[in-house]
Amino acid sequence: TLDQVWDGDDDTDATYEILPQEEYNLPIQASHRLFMWHREWGYPTPLVYQPSQTFYNSGKDDILEGIPTHYHMWGEDMVIEQPLAASVMRIASSAAADVSIGVTVFGTVSGYPDYEVITTNASNGTTAVSGSKSFTSVDRVVKDAATTGRITVDCNTTATTVAVLPVGDTTGSILYRHIRLYPLPSTVFPINVWFYKDPYRLVDDDDIHELGQEFDEAIILLATAKLSYEQSKSDGDKFFGLYKDELKSLKKTNVDKIDWLRKLGRPNEIEGDYVHPYLQYRQIGPYYGRAERF
Repeated sequence: TLDQVWDGDDDTDATYEILPQEEYNLPIQASHRLFMWHREWGYPTPLVYQPSQTFYNSGKDDILEGIPTHYHMWGEDMVIEQPLAASVMRIASSAAADVSIGVTVFGTVSGYPDYEVITTNASNGTTAVSGSKSFTSVDRVVKDAATTGRITVDCNTTATTVAVLPVGDTTGSILYRHIRLYPLPSTVFPINVWFYKDPYRLVDDDDIHELGQEFDEAIILLATAKLSYEQSKSDGDKFFGLYKDELKSLKKTNVDKIDWLRKLGRPNEIEGDYVHPYLQYRQIGPYYGRAERF
């Protein structure tokens, strides 16, 4: 099964090969600061992060198959899975009360950027409604009003769930960060991910943040400072100063003893890729290279 629509020529006399999956969704709310490892060699093996520019400048063969050793980030969107073929989108809510909610799907139709507004059923939000345009890929999905339930967007006769919009928030933005692995995985095995969460944004007055009660004061002080600046600069400065003091205290207890912190390298830096200054691991084969035991 292809994870992207085949856009090449069809030739009955040609030889085709389906490569292993390269791109994967990270867990919901995973930020750029993450750490991945696997045990495919029998011990914890960290995957080395490389910026995409560094990866492609290195001259690696990006269709090489084996046990992954590296990864690079590859975009961010709210799509769980792309359509396997050009398909109309279908929407439905998990709550019957979500009637006449406009859901806009942005993507590619017939090779061109396009969008379509699909409205939930006027009498029962759980009744599925299909659009009319066939999308080969989807970039973004948004709704025009807050909802009681979750809006699910699917296609390919419900075989593929494209996106799920959360309860409430009108922007409906659950974002997935994508990664690409190198080499392409030649077997199926789990990869562990540690990550710092991007918290959901607060929208309604009764929304509760995910950071824990020790962060309550900082959020209140920053919000008060921003409101105070509308009336008085001195009052705003006073509350903003209190916010910065609170932030210092939080950093002392939450950052000074941080377990792990991802640092992005410069585009011209290649970490751990050389046997010696004149010979790279890739020049002697994919199964040679650094291996560190912990």
